[in-house]
Amino acid sequence: NDNADFDLYIKLHRESYLEAAISAMSESLRINPAYPGRYGELGFYYYLKGDYARALENSERDLALDPTQLSPLLIEAKIYQQRHDRQSLMRVLAQAVKYHPDNQQVEFLWLIAQRDPNPDNIPLNIIYSNPS
Repeated sequence: NDNADFDLYIKLHRESYLEAAISAMSESLRINPAYPGRYGELGFYYYLKGDYARALENSERDLALDPTQLSPLLIEAKIYQQRHDRQSLMRVLAQAVKYHPDNQQVEFLWLIAQRDPNPDNIPLNIIYSNPS
């Protein structure tokens, strides 16, 4: 199971398991760097760790391989929200709506984002938060 360390992190909330998951995913990408979804998963792990620069870097790599991936777009949206970067937040939400027009949650986020100028009011809490 590629996610065994991450599963342990979720259950036990121990940073060492998250580090092991990052290491395992990095090694997987070293072996096969053109694997859509894996960079997004690594970006998610970095997001949980609080390393937003690496989270964005890996999300962008994932989107370069497959721009329709929803998870990296939502990770980026959450980071831009935390940075109060409305322009970047709107850009990634627009991309999410473009590729996922039938996703009601994405549509809901987009409608709120269009109506409310304050990025803090967009309920991006659908993204998993670090339990610590």
